[in-house]
Amino acid sequence: MALAPSPAAVSALSPPQPSYKLAIGSTLFALATAIAVLSVNAVCLRQAVDPGLLWFCWVFAGICVSALLVVLWYALAAVNASRRSEALLNRGLVIEARAASELSHQESYVTFGLAITLLTVVALVSIVTMNNGTVQQTFLQSTLMIASVKDVSQAFLVNVFMAVVDTDVWHM
Repeated sequence: MALAPSPAAVSALSPPQPSYKLAIGSTLFALATAIAVLSVNAVCLRQAVDPGLLWFCWVFAGICVSALLVVLWYALAAVNASRRSEALLNRGLVIEARAASELSHQESYVTFGLAITLLTVVALVSIVTMNNGTVQQTFLQSTLMIASVKDVSQAFLVNVFMAVVDTDVWHM
């Protein structure tokens, strides 16, 4: 048998933390992310001339739209949980209102995290695909990268040795 808190104990509880402003902020950030991502994808699609790059840009744009739908889903879930929290508080259900408020906070933070991650990925991919993929064609050639693995590895090991083992270099 579950024990219910007494009305005196419930009235002594503090109200939930306000979550509506955070939920609205995360929704506005999600909408701004959508505008930025769709704009960058449109520029990449417009500049892609190579058929392989154009195909990649279309696939990436589809993935971005799917990711945007997830971000917007979490943003709207945050607003919904916040509104539910206010409604529950108005009915005097403080415990349930606190749980809904906390859910709203969580959904808002997830929205911010997903949106920032999406913006970062889109920025990195757009750097590589802008101007018909000239960055990719210039710097990301697999034959040159494979040929330089030995040199890059040796230089990395020298840097590790200097930073970790050879500390006298820094105390001249």
